[in-house]
Amino acid sequence: MPKSDFVTAKIPGATLHSQPTNGAEVNQLLNVNLDAMVIASTEAPTVLRQRRFRIAYAAPHEQASAMPINRKLTALEEAYGDQLTTTMDDGTSLCVYDQYFPAEPYPSEMFTYRPQLRGEIQKGK
Repeated sequence: MPKSDFVTAKIPGATLHSQPTNGAEVNQLLNVNLDAMVIASTEAPTVLRQRRFRIAYAAPHEQASAMPINRKLTALEEAYGDQLTTTMDDGTSLCVYDQYFPAEPYPSEMFTYRPQLRGEIQKGK
């Protein structure tokens, strides 16, 4: 969901000011020119570690994500798929998810493709 749609849906009455980079948004916050910023969950841990900010609202990320690969690169597509399967099967993907998204629920979309993950998650918690 684009930031503008998120702001409109989740923060009625807010005025959206776009900045070219996260750094520019952070500077605007530090200079008290903005009250808040909307940032992707993948970027939030870095920003939070670097500055004295806290999360005021977090929304679960339930949509699927994708990595496009040129269909002509069949060897890359196969190797990537094999490695992804390996990291899912050996538990690496869950460890990485826990490290970078410790407060986020696991995306339910994962269970559609890897139903065994539900059991692995319950064992680990």
